[in-house]
Amino acid sequence: MARDHRTFPGPDGLDVVRAGRFGVQYEPIVEVATGRLHAYEALARFHRRDGVAVPPAVVFERLRAAPELLVRTELALKRLQVKEAPGPRVFLNVTPEIWSLAAASFQEVFASARVAVVVEAVECVHANAVGRGATMLRDLAAAGIPAALDDLGGANVFVSLEELHLARVLKLDRSVLRSVGDPSRRALLDSLLAFASRTGKRVVAEGVETAADFALVRGLGIGFAQGDLFREGYRRVLPLHH
Repeated sequence: MARDHRTFPGPDGLDVVRAGRFGVQYEPIVEVATGRLHAYEALARFHRRDGVAVPPAVVFERLRAAPELLVRTELALKRLQVKEAPGPRVFLNVTPEIWSLAAASFQEVFASARVAVVVEAVECVHANAVGRGATMLRDLAAAGIPAALDDLGGANVFVSLEELHLARVLKLDRSVLRSVGDPSRRALLDSLLAFASRTGKRVVAEGVETAADFALVRGLGIGFAQGDLFREGYRRVLPLHH
């Protein structure tokens, strides 16, 4: 298949990383009961020299073939994300695979943050990474850093009981709100929410796009919400280089 130069320029698709053309978008997470800001999730953003956005999933897919560059890029992103975080707390995405390569370096970055940090274990719930995910969550717990499980309820995602036990925050995949009309899926969601309530875990619903979504989240008793409904609260930091 021919490479789409409009989407991913450069000889190996990594020029946006080597040139440092990356930034961050902060998406607000709000408390459902009050509507007040609770935290921001920091999301990596990449751009070509002409300002055209490059999908992060494409960048990270290419970076997996260059582990050293992947770690350097992730550490640079995390430094930017904690430096520019508007507060009061920031959710930072880390995969268990990357954590296993540079756990100590990531902990140093998190310790330097001037706002509270919550680390999201991204895609650690896939079957081939469950073991590493649990290890990462144990490391975070030992360091006193609260951890969140991301994408719960997403397609082709698995989660271990150990990870559910260790995580302090459970983030529901955006597909969960779209499937509450199915009795079986609703029963699973009710059980998960009951578990979270009994064990003192916070739950964040992602994909809250409309007032109806927000009302649904409130009716389900979910404590926190994130999504396009709160787009006016988004904050962006431009790439380091243009």
